[in-house]
Amino acid sequence: MSVEEAALWAARARAEGPLSVPPGAPAPDGFVRLVEPGVTRAWWVPVGPDAVTPAALRDLRLTVPTLTHPNEAARVLAGCLRCCWTDLGSAPWPGRAATVEAVLTVLTELLPTRSPEMHQRFAAEALRQLADAGWLHWHEPTGVVRLGPRVVMWPASDVEALRELCRTMPQAPESQAAEPQAPEPREAADPAGADA
Repeated sequence: MSVEEAALWAARARAEGPLSVPPGAPAPDGFVRLVEPGVTRAWWVPVGPDAVTPAALRDLRLTVPTLTHPNEAARVLAGCLRCCWTDLGSAPWPGRAATVEAVLTVLTELLPTRSPEMHQRFAAEALRQLADAGWLHWHEPTGVVRLGPRVVMWPASDVEALRELCRTMPQAPESQAAEPQAPEPREAADPAGADA
């Protein structure tokens, strides 16, 4: 891959987040390649310098889209983590697919005074925004959600804090946690004009 092609990929990743590519595509410098088990796709995830903190992301132009309701989005992401990250002794990604119904059950237990309609409205908005940013994959027609490759970018200290958070959160009933069909994200086109 030429320097110009690598620069185009880096610019695209900064704008869009993790890029879906064929599994055999080698990652350019500045990226880590993640292959989803049992799926015929891989992800290029941009990697920042060592010890980079969220405060430095703006300077690196690696910021994520602004969330309309960040607290609601954080709750929905936490609910998805609780449902999709089944082995808390391992890394959260790739996890397993879960139903939106399972995520809503967790949210209802976290905020029992809120109406189901309100949970649904905020969750739909948050799921769209989190999926657009690469934190989740959400297949709206089937109501299936799974963790996106951007979660790989969390520092180890954040993963440990999230692991403890998940241990304290309510769990969805096992009937809702059955392995549904995983959502299929669209594949990135080569910015240089050829298939990656």
